[in-house]
Amino acid sequence: QAPALEQATVVRVVDGDTLVVSLGGREERVRMVGIDCPESVAPEEERNTPEGERASDFTKSLVGRGDVVWLERDESDVVQYGRLLRHVWLEVPDDVDDTGEIGEKMLGGILVRQGYAQARRYGDDVAHAEALEALGREASRAGRGVSSSWS
Repeated sequence: QAPALEQATVVRVVDGDTLVVSLGGREERVRMVGIDCPESVAPEEERNTPEGERASDFTKSLVGRGDVVWLERDESDVVQYGRLLRHVWLEVPDDVDDTGEIGEKMLGGILVRQGYAQARRYGDDVAHAEALEALGREASRAGRGVSSSWS
């Protein structure tokens, strides 16, 4: 049984793993669940890295203002700073649990597969953790993106 996907429209890309979307007439900050990108817009300038800039640019190459995305909730709804925690799909998947589809249609999955994000488990939000971790191992082995220079 596929979880309910909410359709949203991208307003802007904040950084590699955060978007602002229009959802139900409101603008919401969405933090992608299950992944972590290096920093590029942290208030503490020393936390920002060239890898973070590259990850942010890669996200912007995949999605931008006016693009329709589909949001999938995991266990948590909202994280610190009032951001929604969601898996972001660029296309509606036939099977949300299929690793191949996660690596091709889920924005976070694409970022991990291409080496611009790492799979990260946060609390109970682990619906796609094993698939994302497998994609991360593949990226690391292939030396893709910034995976080899970012820890």
